Amino acid sequence: MSTVYCYRVRFTIPHHNSQNFLALVSEFLTPDSIAIDNIGTVGDIDHSIKSSQAMVSVELLFQTEPNEAVLQILLKTEGLTPTDYISDTLEDQNWVLASLQEMPSINTGRFYLYGSHIKPTKQTGKINLEINGGMAFGTGHHSTTTVCLKILSDLSKKFKPQKIADIGTGTGILAMGAAKLWGRKNIIASDIDPVCVTVTRENLSLNHVTPSIIAGQAVGTKAPFIQKSAPYDLLIANILARPLVTMAKDFSKVTQKNGYVLLSGLLWCQRKWVAAAYRSQGLQVVKFEKCGEWCGLLLRKPK
Repeated sequence: MSTVYCYRVRFTIPHHNSQNFLALVSEFLTPDSIAIDNIGTVGDIDHSIKSSQAMVSVELLFQTEPNEAVLQILLKTEGLTPTDYISDTLEDQNWVLASLQEMPSINTGRFYLYGSHIKPTKQTGKINLEINGGMAFGTGHHSTTTVCLKILSDLSKKFKPQKIADIGTGTGILAMGAAKLWGRKNIIASDIDPVCVTVTRENLSLNHVTPSIIAGQAVGTKAPFIQKSAPYDLLIANILARPLVTMAKDFSKVTQKNGYVLLSGLLWCQRKWVAAAYRSQGLQVVKFEKCGEWCGLLLRKPK
């Protein structure tokens, strides 16, 4: 009998006031993943549709049972009446299947990503990455991953980091992307979830980068194997806004002077809040990169 891997809540709400609501959800319920899809639009909201009529589909994933009473209070606070509301669970085998079915091939920046369930022709002139989503969050189709890969691609044109850390690595996509971009052999990939570490190691083998990346379980940056390699020229963290704010001081401490910090997992409406936490640690904002409802944030620690 399959066991529950994660809890899922899905519903549809109006687009025009969805960002404030989702910011509250990330703050008070701390889901492990938030997915947002515009309904009946392509890319950004179609401006021929009145903002009051445009809708978004929201999917929240939790590894522990969520407090849906709090979710209902947040919906009511924002004056939202959700439609198509469904609360269910994903079992082990169902999660693997859903992960594979929802991952088409992706072109972003210098990268071409494809799932292990398909074997497309590799693209010449691209960095090809094969991703086994397995039981880990982060199959590469989420906007937060896409925007990070784009920023890494742009950064590679002018910067050559010597030491790199990917905190909250998920399936290892960003750590592998960095290894392929810069050919480095001293990259750290960590995650709080041991399942993610296992899946990351499988992906390292699939993409022939096992010697380049040390994958391990850790909470934040204080594990010995992370501290041993610090400070880093490039630190990457694609998680959620609140933990990014909480770890601003720790991230700054393990970042080399003149090094970069790349963050995602934050909504566009949360960018100023997250940036302020890092500015307070002396980091400077290089750029915000918008991708749908989400945002990538690149910072630099001055000399």
